[in-house]
Amino acid sequence: RKAMGLFNKYGLRTKLLNMTGIPGETVEDAIDTLKMNIELKPTWARCSIVTPYPPMDLYKMAMEKGWFKEGFGVDDFDYFYLRTSQLDLPQIDERINLQKFFSLTVKFPFLLPLVRQLIKVKPNKLYEALGMGFFGLFAAHYDGLNSEEVRELAGATKQFLTRKGRMTGMPKAY
Repeated sequence: RKAMGLFNKYGLRTKLLNMTGIPGETVEDAIDTLKMNIELKPTWARCSIVTPYPPMDLYKMAMEKGWFKEGFGVDDFDYFYLRTSQLDLPQIDERINLQKFFSLTVKFPFLLPLVRQLIKVKPNKLYEALGMGFFGLFAAHYDGLNSEEVRELAGATKQFLTRKGRMTGMPKAY
């Protein structure tokens, strides 16, 4: 907290990297992380959804404990870690949705009561689009991009997000 206070005092840009969807985490745990980020006031508070790729220990643990969604196979991983979770955990939908609104809520804390309600909805394409839009907006702001660079980033992001396919080539041994 002291270091972040100094960074903010002297106008240094900061990015805090957070993760939600961790086994054992509750929605309130994730909201506590959000509140801590609000208190720290980073330039950009990013939030990812935990993705236990093979051969990580968390992947092995998820396999052993049956945390993956029914019918999950290694080729079912989404190629972009900000979309969803392959884990079937309590309150996972709320945590996926919270991730979509995380950066925006840190920047505009008055939205927290509304976000608490919005995360109760089933994850959907609108939330995914908003989450990607907020991600791009905060990335551009953090990196100090000009309008031409923002257009280039938007085009590259659209191309990436609309490509088809899943991750392939993962070792079948996992």
